[in-house]
Amino acid sequence: MRSITAIIAAFLLVGCAGRGDPGAQPGPDEPTSTVLPSPTGPIPEPSPSMVRPRDGLVEPRPVALEGIEPLGPDRLLATFYGGVEECYGVARVDVEETSDAVTVTVYEGRVPEAEVCIDIALLKGVVVTLDAPIGDRQVVDGAA
Repeated sequence: MRSITAIIAAFLLVGCAGRGDPGAQPGPDEPTSTVLPSPTGPIPEPSPSMVRPRDGLVEPRPVALEGIEPLGPDRLLATFYGGVEECYGVARVDVEETSDAVTVTVYEGRVPEAEVCIDIALLKGVVVTLDAPIGDRQVVDGAA
């Protein structure tokens, strides 16, 4: 409790330092600063929103993968940044398997009826099932 009180007091002192009037707001040309405490642990990784390929999307284009991780001997999780589901979705996932490599290409398409779409990237994930176990084959992003 004592350390929390000390942090609050330090924050208030830094916030008020250099001001003649404690209630005065800084002018547009005056620098401002905020002291934030350091996080106490690792910053959590974002979790992908799980999606599946769907029909009816237009203008499919390959998207760069953020990551590919195994979910089992013959299943992968491909993650990527894509648009909001009301406007965009996974049109298809192409998988090419050879004895040396597995190439995964995710295609994102646009919903034809969508007229106004916000331009924001969301982390998405799609599960890919292989014909054979991954083994020691290299996994490659087909959009790279």
